[in-house]
Amino acid sequence: MELMNPYTGIIAGCIILILSYQFNWLSKTFNIPSVLLLILLGIGIRFGLDSLNISITGSLMDILVVIGIVGLIMIVLEAALELELTKEKRPMIVKSFFLSLFSLSVCIFFIT
Repeated sequence: MELMNPYTGIIAGCIILILSYQFNWLSKTFNIPSVLLLILLGIGIRFGLDSLNISITGSLMDILVVIGIVGLIMIVLEAALELELTKEKRPMIVKSFFLSLFSLSVCIFFIT
């Protein structure tokens, strides 16, 4: 069975749209982040493909890697858009910055 044909792409797109709607509904109903649901879905698909002895290699794997990276970037950008910078939050932001800088410096020191 060939995995890369137009019909498979159309069916996959439709399934992704349906799952996206379901994940939004579940995340609003049960207060579960949709990112966690997507991660669980990815793990489930991987186990399913392994149990069916279907290997993902070549260009399909390259496409999945790019989609994963773009998805992570979009998640970070979405979280950044929801931030509200106010004067009351400024001390916490500064403390978080310096704590992160300190942690990064300690890691760099131990790695070198």
